[in-house]
Amino acid sequence: MPTRSGICGKILKGASTVVEVRNWSFTMTAAVPTYVSSSTSSHQKTQDGPRSGALSFEVFYDTSNKYDAMFRLGDLVTLFAHVDGTDKYEITCRITSLEHTCNVEGGDIQTVAVEAVTDGTWKYTTGVTSPAVVC
Repeated sequence: MPTRSGICGKILKGASTVVEVRNWSFTMTAAVPTYVSSSTSSHQKTQDGPRSGALSFEVFYDTSNKYDAMFRLGDLVTLFAHVDGTDKYEITCRITSLEHTCNVEGGDIQTVAVEAVTDGTWKYTTGVTSPAVVC
């Protein structure tokens, strides 16, 4: 079960950037069904199965651009998760969890931890400079 992580990215809902991502982690899995047949001499064999992924990322809460008006639990969004200045994942995912961290002094929300699951395929791009991203 490979896991990739990075330090920056952004969330898009439709064509609009919703919020910048502070850090992220992406775990990819594949189901591997097994079978036995007369041609395998009673030895168990495997075959390639469906793939899925789980994501977690953190965003800063910006009172001038409240993310909760732009994405909510169950929403389908696209995460552009940058490994570095040239490599990135483009992942369509559905939001499954939101956790707010508050400042106990003033009660202000400071960060929001988000969990999501993949929806369909994801794309990994390497060697393309993204000038708009500063990692």
